[in-house]
Amino acid sequence: MRKIMVFSAAFFAAASGAIAADNVVGDSVPEAPVASFYDWSGGYVGAFGGWARGKTTATDIEGEEYGGATPGATMSLSDDGFVGGVTAGYNFQHGSWVFGPELELGWASIKKTHIDPNDNEDGLFAQYGFYGTAAGRLGYAADRTLFYGKGGLAFALIKSAGGEFDGVGEENDDGYWGFDGNEAGFGNKTRLGWTIGAGVEHALSEKWTVKAEYLYADFGSSTYNNLEDPDSPFKFRDKLHSVKFGVNYQF
Repeated sequence: MRKIMVFSAAFFAAASGAIAADNVVGDSVPEAPVASFYDWSGGYVGAFGGWARGKTTATDIEGEEYGGATPGATMSLSDDGFVGGVTAGYNFQHGSWVFGPELELGWASIKKTHIDPNDNEDGLFAQYGFYGTAAGRLGYAADRTLFYGKGGLAFALIKSAGGEFDGVGEENDDGYWGFDGNEAGFGNKTRLGWTIGAGVEHALSEKWTVKAEYLYADFGSSTYNNLEDPDSPFKFRDKLHSVKFGVNYQF
């Protein structure tokens, strides 16, 4: 009987020690937390502002003005200004890859008249107004930070003039912006082109993000005649660079 009691006591002591050991091990190895990553998917709207630089090159195709009887002579100007507007888009997310369409509508405050320092009767004028883009974005998300590229279509309302410059308010024969109507080419229309750029966006909260972006837009060339001689046209090539900072609201 005494042997049975001693054996039983030893058994229960060993069992109790094993249970205690299990509890210690279980307490010392907590379950690993489930990883949580920022969700970029869904629609968004935003606003932006920044700096823009436009470059215009005019070609006197017949050479009646620039350089005097020099066909294909050119004149260029560059101007800096502010740019601002609104954005709307939608993100799709697959793992760390984020992609989707984005629309942008803005205004560029670029307006300049350049007069040839060697001949004050030759000049070039360029002015931007409303512009916009319809592009696609593709990016890689490092949790709350998104690095992306974008590209697509662009449009801008651009006023152009080149040739003989008489002076603002003194243009002859129904000219515009100081340019002679019979010895200059001028036009005012919405130009179509293409755009490409890149940026980085960071989520401050579940709804609000901030971004920085560079965008290049090329609006190709457009040819305008003067009133007196439609066979003496001027061709205008326009490009726009912009660096923008913005804020987006995701929903």
